[in-house]
Amino acid sequence: MRVRHRHMFAATLVLCWLVPATAEDMAMHQVQPGDTLIGMSERLLENPSQWRAVATLNGVTNPRRLQPGKHLRIPVSLLKGQVRPATVLYARGQVGRTSGDLPARPVAIGDVLDEGEVISVGPDSYASLRLQDGSQVHVQAGTVVRLDRLRKVAESGRSSTSLGLQRGRVDTQVAPQRGGSRFDVRTPLAVAGVRGTRFGVTVDDTGMLALSDVVEGRVAVQALEAKALAAQVSAGQGAVVRRARPALAVRSLLPPAGVSALPALQQRLPWPLAWPVVPGAKAYRVQLAEDESLTRVVRSREVASPAMLIDGVPDGDYVLSIRAVDPDGLVGREAIHHVRLKTQPVPPLAQTPGPEEAVVAGPVSLVCTDVPGVVGYRWQLQRGEGAWGSDLVSHAVREHSAPSHCAWTVDAAEPGLYRWRVASQVQRPDGSLDEGPFGDEARFVAVTRPEQPVPTVEVGDQVRVHWQGAPGIRFDVQLSPDPTFKQDVQTQTVTSPEVQWPMPSGCRPSYLRLRAVSPEGIASAFSPARLLHGEAGVCSGDGQPVMSGHGTRLQHGSP
Repeated sequence: MRVRHRHMFAATLVLCWLVPATAEDMAMHQVQPGDTLIGMSERLLENPSQWRAVATLNGVTNPRRLQPGKHLRIPVSLLKGQVRPATVLYARGQVGRTSGDLPARPVAIGDVLDEGEVISVGPDSYASLRLQDGSQVHVQAGTVVRLDRLRKVAESGRSSTSLGLQRGRVDTQVAPQRGGSRFDVRTPLAVAGVRGTRFGVTVDDTGMLALSDVVEGRVAVQALEAKALAAQVSAGQGAVVRRARPALAVRSLLPPAGVSALPALQQRLPWPLAWPVVPGAKAYRVQLAEDESLTRVVRSREVASPAMLIDGVPDGDYVLSIRAVDPDGLVGREAIHHVRLKTQPVPPLAQTPGPEEAVVAGPVSLVCTDVPGVVGYRWQLQRGEGAWGSDLVSHAVREHSAPSHCAWTVDAAEPGLYRWRVASQVQRPDGSLDEGPFGDEARFVAVTRPEQPVPTVEVGDQVRVHWQGAPGIRFDVQLSPDPTFKQDVQTQTVTSPEVQWPMPSGCRPSYLRLRAVSPEGIASAFSPARLLHGEAGVCSGDGQPVMSGHGTRLQHGSP
């Protein structure tokens, strides 16, 4: 076991404070009458057998006889300290706690976590802990971490905190520590210890790779197997250590992603979030939080490409954090973007006119779906293309509010494209209006109705009808024996302004009318019915005219 233990930590990486250990790392204890070094050690030290180290440090030759009033120096790391439990600030998803042989229990906001407990965070889950000194620990998805030591030494006011990261990732925001205090994150390969800084530690799923990235402050890094190899890691740098490679690699973190073009106001869900590629990135770590310190993270995910779909998030103000991840898994520099999500109340859906529908220029009735619970709607209408609210020449945006029913009649007298959209309004408890986002824009085309054609009829062996035409206009020509055109109607559509056919037999009356139809399908009124010939004659059963003995056509009512 001893050999295996040495092998496990042969490649251990140590990240220490930049200031060297001094008397500040010592607690001073004043000897009281009757004190013995052994008795004092049983009272103050975590391991009472360490009294010999205290004796050596202070030059004590007789541990049973101490001079009252004398001050003894005791390393803070040896002091027993008082357990100061952690508090759960935030928990989302599958977050559990175990202690000793006790079964796992779920973790809830406000829970108090004791020293020695193990915290497990499942996929797509997140937890934030607050320590007694004000430091925060953010436990990411897929992480198992043990609260190894949560102590405060009353004699010195110093603290001693140690977290055992078995796999996954923790991000820490360490409060400024009094001299001699310790705060470290221990992994099977590395120990990262800092004071008053922000840093993250990652252990991959294989346990063969440990990574540390520094956001704020500086740390000293030393590889234990090669003690001569040491370096300082500053903000914007990271350290990599592998189990089989004791050499220490320190390099700059990948630059922050570009987020300046992202919207400050997002009014639709799902939100197709996208950002520019960071050269050298194999993935991106994206977090959406309710607060600046990223304590209450509502979405946390690592994605392979610079895009992510965000859905199922309530309205509110959020902080978006994006960090590129290099091929080793080292998390890059942080890009922060503030965004307000405002999707409620939901906007209505456009109903009429239909999409791109052509309507007659003039008054147009706009109708949309009613939204339950709203007290009004706000409409916007704009002619032509362009950004909403821009000052298009002679076509300013017009707005209208309606109290309940989602309908508005607008004047679209000018032919052309029109765009409109609607937002819902609800009443807040204080009586003011809360307006939601505008819905998708709807579009219609206002078209001038074509003029009614005036036909000219020429009758001979053929019937020829012609009229004034225009490019792009088609015409519906109708024939019927009924002047009201309610029965036996024959329709012919032509694109040229004329039509001809053989003269009707005259067995029954024949009426003509026609109308013009624009390319958008807008039709003029039909022309008045026009009788092509006079009173109908008598016809035989095969549709042929019946002639008199004098060779004239027999008319109805003839003797």
